[in-house]
Amino acid sequence: MAAESGNTGGRFRSYLIYGGLAIAMAVVIYGSVPGPHPLQGQAAPKASVLDFEGNAVDLSASIGKEVVLLNFWASWCPPCRLELPEIEKLAKEYADTPGVEVIAVSLDASPPAAKEVAAELDPALRVYWGDGTITSTYGISGIPATLVIGKDGVVRRVFSGYSEEMTGEIRALLDGLLAEG
Repeated sequence: MAAESGNTGGRFRSYLIYGGLAIAMAVVIYGSVPGPHPLQGQAAPKASVLDFEGNAVDLSASIGKEVVLLNFWASWCPPCRLELPEIEKLAKEYADTPGVEVIAVSLDASPPAAKEVAAELDPALRVYWGDGTITSTYGISGIPATLVIGKDGVVRRVFSGYSEEMTGEIRALLDGLLAEG
């Protein structure tokens, strides 16, 4: 009987080891090579956000008319707080460029925390507050998230997370879209 239990335990360990390896390989293969965001190449959805006085702002006022850089962030998110100054720099850089709009949408649970951060930012960056519906509308599953939308209203690229190289990639994409006319 003891030999039978030992054999069963050995098989169980083997299943655990091989199963664990299969899961680890799946995470490495599928986790490190994510597919494009579902909106990439699609028309940007219509959505509204709120200004800090509680007024609805229709994002469609810019989308489909200008090149739009749309950033989603939250005050409690450390990578967002690293990225937000870079988005602010882009807003200042393109402030006098016709046809470009840079918008940051806070996903904080309520506007006060976002308003405090927004007060510190350059006015060239239009900052709004979005409730939970905008995350589902835009398919945002993690923040920071940044979308670049062409003048035709099509989402050209979705950047998930933050990296130092991202600002250069966004700038090149914006310049390319502006050159398209």
